[in-house]
Amino acid sequence: MKSKIRKIPYDANALDELLDFFDAKQFWTLQQDSLNLKRLTLSDGSGLAWDKSDGTTDTFEMISYEQHRLTSSYEADYYQDKVPVEQRRRFIECRNKFWLLNPLK
Repeated sequence: MKSKIRKIPYDANALDELLDFFDAKQFWTLQQDSLNLKRLTLSDGSGLAWDKSDGTTDTFEMISYEQHRLTSSYEADYYQDKVPVEQRRRFIECRNKFWLLNPLK
């Protein structure tokens, strides 16, 4: 399966707005393990785990002169419903803001 990569043009104001939103949501500190948590530990110590195949992975690739970082979450909405995680919630909000500012046509 081949990844779909699209470059989306932003005007300067929209990009500043997006980056400010990401800063406010502490996007830059999100941890991959929290974004992809699939197991819920119950109060009695037992656990529940979910699995889903053939889903989608939302990935942000950030490239600067000093760093290259990928931040991704597999089936973020599905797993957030099953195993609520604060970091994944913030990831979803950032993803939605990204699409809201410049949806693919």
